[in-house]
Amino acid sequence: MDHLPTPQGTSLPEVPYVATRYDGRGFNQFPAQHGMSSDLRTLSFTRLSPEEYISLFQTWLYFGCLVEVSRIIERPIDLRPFVRRAAGRTTAVVTSASLNSYLDEWRSRESPYKKAERREGRLRRIRAVLKKVRDTLRGPLQAFRLTLDDGPATAARSTWPSIALSIAALGYTIQRVSDDIHAGVGDQRRHTWGVDWALEARMEKMKWCKAQIAKFLKEGQLDFSLFVSCMPSPRVFENHDECTGTVCRGRIIDTAGYRTKHVSETCECRFWETPPSFTGIIEGDGIPLVQWTGKDLKAVRYAEGMPFVAISHVWSDGKGNENHNALPECQLRKIHDHIEKLYESPRPEARPPGLMFGPSKTLEFHDPWRKPVGFWMDTLCVPVGSAGEEMRQKAIQKMRDIYESADRVLVLDGRVEELSISSSIVDRAARLIVSNWQSRIWTLQEGVMAQQLFFQFGDGALTLGELADEEVRQRRGSSPGSFHRVSHRLLTLLSIGLVFPSREARPRTDELFEALLPVAKNRMTTKMEDETVCLSTLLDVDRRPMLDIRTDKSKEEWKGMTSQEKLIENTRVCDERMKVFLCHIRRFRKSLIFHELPRLSTDGFRWAPRSYLGQSGAIAPNPRFQSTMDEDAILLDKENPPGRGKRLSTPLDPTRVIGVLVSYPGLLIYSGDLSSIQSGLFYVREKGYKVWEYRVSLNPSVAEKEYIHEMNIGMNKLALVTIVSLASEHEKPIPAILGMVTGEMKAGATKLRYLCLASVEVVRQDSTKEYSDEEDEEDGEEDSEEECEAEDEDDRQTYEDKKDGKYTATKGMHSPHQALVYGKVIFSRNTEWCIQRTRSWRRFWTWSGKSSRGRAPPCLLRLALRAPGLLVVTIYQPSTSRVSGVPVRNGLYLSGIGILALQLGIAAIPSGVFVDWGILMVTAAGIFLALLTGSLPEWRREKLACRTNSNETYILSPVTPDWRQREPACHCRAREQHRLAHRSTKGKKNALRLGRILIALKR
Repeated sequence: MDHLPTPQGTSLPEVPYVATRYDGRGFNQFPAQHGMSSDLRTLSFTRLSPEEYISLFQTWLYFGCLVEVSRIIERPIDLRPFVRRAAGRTTAVVTSASLNSYLDEWRSRESPYKKAERREGRLRRIRAVLKKVRDTLRGPLQAFRLTLDDGPATAARSTWPSIALSIAALGYTIQRVSDDIHAGVGDQRRHTWGVDWALEARMEKMKWCKAQIAKFLKEGQLDFSLFVSCMPSPRVFENHDECTGTVCRGRIIDTAGYRTKHVSETCECRFWETPPSFTGIIEGDGIPLVQWTGKDLKAVRYAEGMPFVAISHVWSDGKGNENHNALPECQLRKIHDHIEKLYESPRPEARPPGLMFGPSKTLEFHDPWRKPVGFWMDTLCVPVGSAGEEMRQKAIQKMRDIYESADRVLVLDGRVEELSISSSIVDRAARLIVSNWQSRIWTLQEGVMAQQLFFQFGDGALTLGELADEEVRQRRGSSPGSFHRVSHRLLTLLSIGLVFPSREARPRTDELFEALLPVAKNRMTTKMEDETVCLSTLLDVDRRPMLDIRTDKSKEEWKGMTSQEKLIENTRVCDERMKVFLCHIRRFRKSLIFHELPRLSTDGFRWAPRSYLGQSGAIAPNPRFQSTMDEDAILLDKENPPGRGKRLSTPLDPTRVIGVLVSYPGLLIYSGDLSSIQSGLFYVREKGYKVWEYRVSLNPSVAEKEYIHEMNIGMNKLALVTIVSLASEHEKPIPAILGMVTGEMKAGATKLRYLCLASVEVVRQDSTKEYSDEEDEEDGEEDSEEECEAEDEDDRQTYEDKKDGKYTATKGMHSPHQALVYGKVIFSRNTEWCIQRTRSWRRFWTWSGKSSRGRAPPCLLRLALRAPGLLVVTIYQPSTSRVSGVPVRNGLYLSGIGILALQLGIAAIPSGVFVDWGILMVTAAGIFLALLTGSLPEWRREKLACRTNSNETYILSPVTPDWRQREPACHCRAREQHRLAHRSTKGKKNALRLGRILIALKR
């Protein structure tokens, strides 16, 4: 892996050399030649020791990949430089340092003018090799890793992560270079390499937040993730214990103990405080600036056209002050020196106007050698303390004017300042990309509104454009700069600087908000109540209504509150500000209601996220669900009935908001059984057809789960709102929302109270087909008169229920020790072929794996549980050779039947001609031997194993009628306990207790 760049002063872990000589007899044939085909197919890695498996994997997937690619491109490769044997060490390590020179030679000798057919043929062969490597890493080797994790701590277990990473890094590198050489040819999608588990473990050791790790793995390339895994997180001062892969809940560990830092730990210089006159400047609607003369700190009022520098920094670096507008003298001298050097040479003029979130004005031309009159910094120029709260709010309202009026904006980040401007562009770019400055919402607005933005390094400052030019020059150079993607993300640093043609063509506020979300979701703020203020500043929305909402607790009361009470009060303030902010936006992308973020709990706003910050890609649903309806979601209040485009520019009163208007398909559910909803997994059927059409899985949060359990549905209707029509062809679950219908509006819109997120799977797609009324096959059991009457009564409701479009919800059909099989079932010695379909779905049997008896269920059960597919029961541990679903005929079973038939035929000849009892006994012994060696072992392998070796991971898998071509539609864990119940139209509840009709799982 040492062919890839790493942070300055760090290195990737060594990769031990455990391989053998690659024989070159075929890349795809390697597993079969070494007896691994069945291991990879069955996911069983017990035949050899872990060390032997790892040796074979490295030989095949690392060195074999190198050899095969070199053959394809007709560039012989010497593998000896890839193994390093250090003096004094008994073990060798794998090194890829020489790979870059080989890749450069490949690039230089690959002519773009060669025959296209030959080049495309090479590309296909290379991609086939890489696909094999990738599929093996993502498939069988995941099972091998789990095998190692379940075993004892051995050397193989500790070395496998680095070996797996080296294989993935090699494949990724070859793919990057190949795609660059054959640019525009074929499929060049980004692929995953199945080593996220190793990268995640490395990042966790470096104290990275779980949400940030998920973001890196989802959005970053393999080389970038490897680079970051060598860096300690810059946010170690925050507590990330409550973070998840979706939401960052990091917060300052000890805000009360915050201390302003000196330049060095040994420094004890005095603090200089901003003169009190600066508050008068703010009160007079002006912008205060400060000047450091070397002996004193002065306050100056900004005048139009006056050049000054605005300082953008993060408080975690110790340049803030919670109690006073003051900084130590050493910090003031350092900032003054940075500003002086910033003006030592002329710089290009400010960027042009027209940026979507950029400055709304462009400063007039100035003398390039001009000097600033001072600088603005929030620590010194924004009043702190409860006494200056009014002035503080007024200063924050001027934030946009301050950064737009600044001649230059200088970014100070402690981690970035550790590097020199002569450091590699990879180091500087990566430090900026993962810096604390890049992760804060306050600094986002400070960066995008700057006329000229500079990043301060240890010995100088550079603009983003100057850094981008260096990155482009590196990309045009030699490897690894020509192919790696570590520094390529530099251009996304301020990616919301989108351009529109003119000020007249400026997008609407809701369009700006939509463009802002992808960037804002990766930012955080120490004080969550600042979120809406920052977003309003970026959108140029009036901040005063948000700033007016603040805690009414005095400073003394706040100190006496517990941490939980403070959290509740902060949450209240944040929620109230968010509601006001949303009332200013008013129009939203309608798919926003399907987001997976924590939600506001107030009626009318239960669709909205509580916060947009610190998320990891959960704001929008999967892009594969594209709705054909393009209407926006419109926020409505009591005075505005449903309608489009009515006074959308006027902010609403949050207390009068009734909800958001969207248009989506869905189902109305009529249910009197709350337990079926509370179970979290239930089935929905249209009453008129009595078939299970949809499987609904609920995904409530803890608070939503408590709310659902506490509410009383009664006769209220429930509704499922789906992002696409359920008639659409989607193999995966469809995102949905479960809500409770609370009424209808005058314009015909249905009022729905959000309950929780859900997903819907279509288990029957042909919802219009009637089922035949064929009689069940005779089985010696007669349906009772009461049951038949219930069936006839239910059938008479078909038209009435269908006309109303009503659906009922009932719990799932499976329990740990029983199953229903739709279709006639026969017993055989081999349970892999025990299911036969019938022409009518009304004919289905239950089969006992213990007694080998089948019977037709009673009429009532037939009515309640008619379904469009077979329920195929997998009662063994699924693997690649024995997949879940309908199994196949087994060769051993067929051979046992054949031998048995042959022996019976042979036995009939002597007994019929000679009536020789001796021969007959010998023949009978042969038959018994055939049975013992053929069918009985198979019976034992299947049936007995099901009874004694089953566990909770074994699967019950319903499939659709075309089960021969399709994967199982869904899976249900065997430990999910459900009951079957049916309500007749007379309101009488008939519960049917089913016997144990499946081979008992291990208790």
